[in-house]
Amino acid sequence: MSYGASMCSKMTDERLRAELMIGTQAPSSCRVNQAIQDIPQFGKDFLCKYKRGDWPTNPAEGDTCEVWVNSNTESR
Repeated sequence: MSYGASMCSKMTDERLRAELMIGTQAPSSCRVNQAIQDIPQFGKDFLCKYKRGDWPTNPAEGDTCEVWVNSNTESR
């Protein structure tokens, strides 16, 4: 939770476009969501569903928790 909060930012569409075009890192929301969806404990704690059903006790390679992002409020 603190990792996500530390990346919390607000930016305009213009700033986001500039960051995507010339920045060296992905936008904060992408960095947070990509990191947490691959952590098995996150999937278990938040009862994630993934492509094959419930989150397994020992996820196989490539199993990730699908993290929903509201595109109307992301990074704003």
